[in-house]
Amino acid sequence: MTLVSAVHYLMKFNNAFWNGTQMTYGDGDSQIFIDFTLGNDVIGHELTHGVTEHSAAFVYANEPGGLNESISDVFGSMFRQWQAGQDVNSADWLIGSNIMGPTAKARGYTCLRDMANPAATHCLAPQPTKFSQYQPGMDPHYSSGIPNLAFYKACMAVGGHSWDPVGQIWYKALTGFGASPNMLMSAFANRTRSLAKSMYPGNATIENAVNNAWAAVEL
Repeated sequence: MTLVSAVHYLMKFNNAFWNGTQMTYGDGDSQIFIDFTLGNDVIGHELTHGVTEHSAAFVYANEPGGLNESISDVFGSMFRQWQAGQDVNSADWLIGSNIMGPTAKARGYTCLRDMANPAATHCLAPQPTKFSQYQPGMDPHYSSGIPNLAFYKACMAVGGHSWDPVGQIWYKALTGFGASPNMLMSAFANRTRSLAKSMYPGNATIENAVNNAWAAVEL
């Protein structure tokens, strides 16, 4: 598959997005955001939307939409950590910290989202942290905080690098079962629980880490 990106989209465009065939990045307004290509996690996030579209194909609404956004944050964060050679303890788990503009920083915003603390006030877009806070129709950029926190907690419990083994479980859950467009968060959580057992048999640390991480967010 050819990877196509468009940069310098429009004028002072405060976003980046996957449009179904390519990635597109704005330059930001130089106040709230700066050049969106400066964030390797942002680039990884948009690329992952393409992977999701051609694998699990989560619809972009309600719980599947939250999963869709979360998967992109998960793999964007792993890509950033991998490029920096960081383990789970040295990573900051922030999304979009490299694209925040001077006005946003002056107001105390250090990132778009924080996977370790989705509700933090230093996030430009604070998110819920438990499934009981989910509301039908919630913007996927907000509801994604719930599975984001579960991934973070699983990685911290296992230790090492986020992309192995927990990232391997999430990737298999995304790509190993065909399209699941209307998947609920609880179903995805249970899929990762089953994969933790089948991919790493006899490893109670990984199994418990994944189970407890989802339980912590009420899934």
